[in-house]
Amino acid sequence: ALIKAGAFDVLEPDRARLLASVALGYTYAENLQANANQGGLFDFDDSTHGSSTAEPPLVEVAPWSIKEKLSHEKTAIGYYLSGHLFDQNGEEVRRMVKRRIAELQDSRDPVMVAGIVSDMRVINGNRGRVAIFKLDDKSDAIEAVVNEELLNANKELLAEDELIIASGKVQNDRFSGGL
Repeated sequence: ALIKAGAFDVLEPDRARLLASVALGYTYAENLQANANQGGLFDFDDSTHGSSTAEPPLVEVAPWSIKEKLSHEKTAIGYYLSGHLFDQNGEEVRRMVKRRIAELQDSRDPVMVAGIVSDMRVINGNRGRVAIFKLDDKSDAIEAVVNEELLNANKELLAEDELIIASGKVQNDRFSGGL
């Protein structure tokens, strides 16, 4: 659906309404095609006044959450284009976890971090299976490692594109040069 905005036509910004109205759009187009050569008694060659050509309004649905919108983006184009998954709960999480990943330093003491899990893979290590994944809080990303015991206890939480809050030691990574 287009919204008239001065000299420009703007696509409806609410993607939930657009997707919910796709079937309605097909029905409207089929009706226009079926009635293309039909004319009303009072049309006078002006198709903007005929009721058969009036564009139907969009279906009213609740707008998508940030996570829902970004998940549809990732499905459609393979990556997040209009935002970051951390935006969904970022403000609330920052009340509990103040330190951002970009501010982390090598530490012997456990630190609390929050972020979105991505690029997760499970491998067999010297001491059993381990999960290696990136934790991204929009400020930066860090590679995290979880042992088999913790992995088994939190299988449903440690999933791709999920927000987690974790406590762990931050160490220098000798292979990548980062943390």
